[in-house]
Amino acid sequence: MLWLSLAPSVTRSEAVSVNLARSSWRTSDLQVEIVGQLIAELGYSVNTSQVFSTEEFYEALGREETDLWLDTWLPEHDPYIDRVSAQGVVLAMSTPITDPAVQGYRIDQQTAEARGITSIADLQDPEIAAIFDIDGNGKADLIGCNAGWECAKTIDRHIEAYDLSDTVEQISDNYDYQIRQTIERYDRGEPVLFFTWKPHAVNRILEPGTKTRWLTVPEAIPVDDELGRALPQPIADLNGCATNPCLTGFPETAVRPASRQAFLQLNPAIARLLDRVFIPINVIETQLVARMNGEDTPEDLRRYAQEWIAANREQVDSWLAEANESSNSDDDIILRQNIDDLAAPLRVVTKSFSPFVIYEDGSYTGFSIELWEAIAKNLGLEYRISNVDTVDVLIENVRTQQSDLGIAGVSMTAAREDVVDFSHPFFDSGLQIMVRDLPSNPVESLLSGLVQILTTPQLYYGISLFVLTLTIAAHIVWWIEHKHNDDFPKQYLKGIWDAFWWSAVTVTTVGYGDKTPRTAVGKLFALVWMCAGYFVFAYFIATVTTSFTVDRLEGTIADPSDLRGKLVGTIDASTAEQYLIDHDIRATSFQTTDDLYQALRFGDLDAIVYDAPVLQHYALNTGAGDVELAGSVFDRQNYGIVLPEGSPYREMINEALLKIRESGTYDELYARWFGADNS
Repeated sequence: MLWLSLAPSVTRSEAVSVNLARSSWRTSDLQVEIVGQLIAELGYSVNTSQVFSTEEFYEALGREETDLWLDTWLPEHDPYIDRVSAQGVVLAMSTPITDPAVQGYRIDQQTAEARGITSIADLQDPEIAAIFDIDGNGKADLIGCNAGWECAKTIDRHIEAYDLSDTVEQISDNYDYQIRQTIERYDRGEPVLFFTWKPHAVNRILEPGTKTRWLTVPEAIPVDDELGRALPQPIADLNGCATNPCLTGFPETAVRPASRQAFLQLNPAIARLLDRVFIPINVIETQLVARMNGEDTPEDLRRYAQEWIAANREQVDSWLAEANESSNSDDDIILRQNIDDLAAPLRVVTKSFSPFVIYEDGSYTGFSIELWEAIAKNLGLEYRISNVDTVDVLIENVRTQQSDLGIAGVSMTAAREDVVDFSHPFFDSGLQIMVRDLPSNPVESLLSGLVQILTTPQLYYGISLFVLTLTIAAHIVWWIEHKHNDDFPKQYLKGIWDAFWWSAVTVTTVGYGDKTPRTAVGKLFALVWMCAGYFVFAYFIATVTTSFTVDRLEGTIADPSDLRGKLVGTIDASTAEQYLIDHDIRATSFQTTDDLYQALRFGDLDAIVYDAPVLQHYALNTGAGDVELAGSVFDRQNYGIVLPEGSPYREMINEALLKIRESGTYDELYARWFGADNS
């Protein structure tokens, strides 16, 4: 591994703008915000909107598409660093940003104590594994890491190496969502089994030692033997572990910054700052709990960072003073920035938004990306693409001119036009509704209908009212007849039962005639009851039938008017969310489409409202068979390329768009991605 040694003669940066990247697992967001604000205090312009997975970051760093991040986990990330260190472009700093981090497997304390579970190897027992079975296939569902994260690979390796393949499966489907579900299961008193690390909010909510227990592993197994790395070592005094030291199967990890050697040599003030900053895990986890509880906006994050900096101002000032020992003058920095701007490639910001923007295997594709490539080729423009995780951040990036333009699937609205400019529309869109797919098998439909009928409360309300009416009539006829008519015995229980029988067969017009009133008053009541029977029985049948019909109708969603009273989901800060707010339709907002789709599939939502082409693409591909589109497209919208106000590129891009449409290139792109002509 390459470590940095700063030469005393090297002075401060030739580049004022710094791309400080964030990791896709988001537990470092507070560190990024704090360090970003401190770098800004050193006189730099800081962009913190780039988001990468582990492999994406090191690839982007090697291509000089980003400058720095704070989430290098050592030794797990050694292979990535070694892969690009041979080119002399990547290194790790020598001082961690946070306390040493711990990773491993945890279960709830109650189950651990009741079944004597201390090791992951205990899950080899099918009976033990079945305790943690969520989906009903007999295997323990281990809440693991997102596919592509390094920990997901290690967990799969552990499942194989510890002979757990027949009893345990890793759930690698959006970690944040799965952890929220895990916490809810724990709160309901259900067993839980999950992988986690420090820092993470779950450590505060399901504390090890009181609510959960760390599981040990039988022996240490390296992630990849061919790398020749040291085996994970036992961790001493790990609270909540049955053994001391505790062998979790993962090394005690140092979380450190990573950057390019050339960047840090040109920016020694940043290098010196990173060598001093220290943010304790308890501070980070406090903010992560607040984020899980809803304080998840960029403003919330900035506020937490500002409050921490203010509370530690004396220490922070000393870091800044030491970092600034040999800084250049502001005039010199501004001059160099102007020179750099003249030669810089165009800075394009985007957001993953399938099928418009897709990031796979280190490169971008999708309809919007290919359209932009055609525009750039037409204009002879060089550019670099960076990625952010929300449309709001994309627009803010362009508004503040951290990026020269943004392209994804950004709806052109009046509110957005107030702060940025748009190109001519390049895609006609709108909103649509997506629901779970209904069973198509006749037997499944019949069984589903029977279950729906038998679980309808109105059925039992109708039956109860009918029985109550029969009971009242039975008491009346028994009270009139029991002293004069042997058909209605004097003993109360037997007499009431016989009277109830008479009431039932009379009101239903069956009229067996085995019991009849004999007194004048009794006959008069019988006559009234027989006439009333037509209405009572008909009302009962109508009530129950109507309840079935209404329940069926209420379960149908065909347009936005059917959404009221339903569990509706959408994407946070989207035009779909604004539409629902404007039409007084309550909805739950999600940060990612993965979370949104998963909530629908798991039955946590009745419907999704979001951009029509995105839902259409998902329903035809990944979600085929699980979801279906409901109704037609509504609230028509247009997508445009986002530009800063007064951008010199706007007219050039508009002209290129017209040429691309006229040449047929646009129609070819449209047909390739959406399978139809754009006519």
